[in-house]
Amino acid sequence: LGHCTVEPDGETCRCGKRGCLDTVAAEWAILDAARRAGLAVATLPELERLAATGSVPAMTILKRAGGALGLAISHLINIQSPQLVLVSGIDAELGAIMLSATRQAVENSILPRRLASTIIEYHNFDENLWARGAASIAAHHFLVNYGADD
Repeated sequence: LGHCTVEPDGETCRCGKRGCLDTVAAEWAILDAARRAGLAVATLPELERLAATGSVPAMTILKRAGGALGLAISHLINIQSPQLVLVSGIDAELGAIMLSATRQAVENSILPRRLASTIIEYHNFDENLWARGAASIAAHHFLVNYGADD
């Protein structure tokens, strides 16, 4: 979902498009927005703590990121109707403010009947998860197709 457009006139993404989710809700983008706002934070938990103590710029950044993430998730839910949406990131910890903004955006943007049928989970992962996922897909395809030509 990182390259779904959530802000048509948004910032230029590393992929060359404008307004990708990655430019708003990726950890690097959130921390970059915090630096541009003059906030001295190095991690998402620090930004969350700052927002929790009343920092309007910190809260605005987290709500924008959470809203964009929720919008992208809502599109996925409306189109695919999955039972589970897994949101994950390398060393990313989503705090209460961003999670709340994400959930609110999802609830406001999906068909009401989909709300109860889709679970949204958030997980951190290490850099090896991508390799394990690719290997499991390859193994699955091999096993499903094993003996198909017999």
